[in-house]
Amino acid sequence: MIMEYIRGRELFDIMCDEQVFVNITELAISSFIRQVCLGLEYLNNCSIVHMDLKPENLVVSGADGVYNEIKIIDFGLARKIEAGEKFCCMNGTKGYMAPEQLSFEQISDRTDMWAVGCITYEMLSGWMAFEFESDLEFVHKVTKMDWTFDLGEDNPFDDISENGKKFISDLLVKHPDQRMSASDALSHPWITGKGEIKEENEPKTEVLETIDRVIAKMSNLTAQKEVQNGKEKLLVGVRQKLRKVQAKRRWKKAIKTVRATVRMRLMVRGSQDELEVPKELENEMLRKIIHNWIGTDFDVEAEMREIYSEMLNCSEE
Repeated sequence: MIMEYIRGRELFDIMCDEQVFVNITELAISSFIRQVCLGLEYLNNCSIVHMDLKPENLVVSGADGVYNEIKIIDFGLARKIEAGEKFCCMNGTKGYMAPEQLSFEQISDRTDMWAVGCITYEMLSGWMAFEFESDLEFVHKVTKMDWTFDLGEDNPFDDISENGKKFISDLLVKHPDQRMSASDALSHPWITGKGEIKEENEPKTEVLETIDRVIAKMSNLTAQKEVQNGKEKLLVGVRQKLRKVQAKRRWKKAIKTVRATVRMRLMVRGSQDELEVPKELENEMLRKIIHNWIGTDFDVEAEMREIYSEMLNCSEE
């Protein structure tokens, strides 16, 4: 098997890094989502459905400050669906699974587009479209289509264009046949730039511009934005929320990695006892893994207790 080596970073990591991406703007996000839709359109033309599209599976290729294009990765759950074939599957990642995945109904190219809607919502607000504490709550919310643009005080969607919200609404549709395809999304005014976007004086981004060129354009908007519409405060809020979400995702991955590593070491030593990971050792290793990435606003101890509790509840279920 020959696979492509991608040297780069997760898209959300770059968005969270203020040293690389000074300004998170709606125009920049629409440019990123366009690249994702172009990739999905190619997959659809090949009759391939990804079925596990999520922020962790969007990687920006490049290194040393030069970032080229967004790559869709991790095709472990992908499936080629031939014309006329009826395929049902409940695999996927909670938070981004479409209604037809949860109800074991027919999968199509529109299944991936639901995930695009969830990712766009998260990129524009810092919140998941379907926030949940348990798998059951997630299933209930998706089944009832329980999502909203009204996020209360300091609502990030107050400063998002109507076309931006319409783009999400056209993707988070329960019935797949009423949901936009990748080609439909690429023709949407929010993607083409032919409709209303509030940053009227910002430079437009070309379709196939490299990511570092988009970032460079957005980096020159700070002073202009503060004077014209004060949107910089919103962008900072979105970045802080995304950083917390990303830190929690990395934290969970680190827990699983450390537990697997310690258990393998114990197995190699030939221990016949129950392979319990010493909590002190686990916690020390976790702190070292995450310390260089998370900010001071991330409460390590509180998050650790919460994640352990979540994992315990999942194991009991």
